[in-house]
Amino acid sequence: MTSLLHHIHWRPGIHDPSLVGWIIFSGYLLSAAIAAWVGFKSSFDMPSETKKQLLWRIVGLVMILMAVNKQLDLQSLGIDIGRAVARSRGWYQSRRTFQKFFALAFGIIALGMFASALWYLRDILKDYYLLIIGFCFLGTFIVVRAAMFQHIHIDPPLTIPRIRIRWLFELAGSLLVSIAGIAEIAKKHPKSQKQS
Repeated sequence: MTSLLHHIHWRPGIHDPSLVGWIIFSGYLLSAAIAAWVGFKSSFDMPSETKKQLLWRIVGLVMILMAVNKQLDLQSLGIDIGRAVARSRGWYQSRRTFQKFFALAFGIIALGMFASALWYLRDILKDYYLLIIGFCFLGTFIVVRAAMFQHIHIDPPLTIPRIRIRWLFELAGSLLVSIAGIAEIAKKHPKSQKQS
């Protein structure tokens, strides 16, 4: 156990203290709060709307997890644990094969979960184009990050100095999720909107 811990370089703490990191983190928290408001505070009176309520609760949970991971960098902990286990079991020399298998398995599972969610929610998706596009941006960001951990560089330079395209995917994703949530709140509370 001690030898395993020796190979884990990840430490708890703030892993992206940059201004952009905090902006993205705040965007995730804002979209999580909006989604939680919709999922727990908005009234979904019709029995057919229970899927909408469940959807927004799951969106809130996903956005909280994205915020936590943004600053704690938990995927690095997972990679360190994987490397430590590979060293202790003698697989480290063949790690590229395991990395490719893991990336493939991760992609298949993620795609399967996304397809299953779309199928389950198919009757309400017409109301949530912005939410779907937002999650497509976030999904693309996750794929780019996973590819980077497999030593595949997918971050083309932009003309704006020091801007990374994955930041734009994160920001656009959380912004679209927030806008979709605000639109849902406006639909559910039209009276309060008119009074203000």
